Amino acid sequence: MPDYFVDQLLPPHTPSGKPIRRSLTTRYWQELLTLVGAGQGVTVAVAQGARYYPRPDLAYIPIEDAPPLEYGLLWRTAGATVRCGAFTQAALDCVSGLAAPRRRGQSR
Repeated sequence: MPDYFVDQLLPPHTPSGKPIRRSLTTRYWQELLTLVGAGQGVTVAVAQGARYYPRPDLAYIPIEDAPPLEYGLLWRTAGATVRCGAFTQAALDCVSGLAAPRRRGQSR
């Protein structure tokens, strides 16, 4: 991820200006959870993390005064494909309420 994106999710300093040290980098979410579970760091996760990734070696602690963490669709400009565009349009349709709900047995 680009630095500006990482800085938005994981600030480089505390509100009082104290630097927050970053060390390990991972490529996959499961790898990150393994490092955190081994006591080699911490990370920020959305509230659903505790539900979808429960592990006995992890503690999910709510950050009450943090701004909401928003999701978005990202892709490399050079990697844009027709499928990528179709998926993006389907997501926009769902969010906008434009996609009619499927009925049982109905295909699209």
